Amino acid sequence: MGSAGLLLVLFVVSGMADGMSKVTERIGERRFDALFLFYTFLTALVLTIILAFFEQQRTRRKIGKMDFLSGVAVGFPNYFSTSLLLASVSRLPAFIVYPSFSVGTILVVSFVSVLVLGDPISRRQIGGCGIILVALALLNL
Repeated sequence: MGSAGLLLVLFVVSGMADGMSKVTERIGERRFDALFLFYTFLTALVLTIILAFFEQQRTRRKIGKMDFLSGVAVGFPNYFSTSLLLASVSRLPAFIVYPSFSVGTILVVSFVSVLVLGDPISRRQIGGCGIILVALALLNL
């Protein structure tokens, strides 16, 4: 599968996962939020273990301590962002929450990429971030 195919799969799966927060908010009860998060991250853990096993078989490289620790380091912020997304969807309209969440993710990743990792940024990318901020502002009017 090529890069475009992987991006499409990522888009669909991510959208489905985020959409489940809205479904849970709509038909579920707030008291089951912790259970929803537990099963969401348990599923992610099981799928990651399966994928890691196949990757280890393919590359003959052992999964090390740093692989595990980096997964945990990514998992904690992911857990809290999902928890806050679930809380946000119960208080605000989904058409505000999801674009805001996506824009926030894009901007944070862009800033970390440039400021922490030292990646170069072009005028086009700066313009894209500006357009994203304007779109978010217009969406929230």
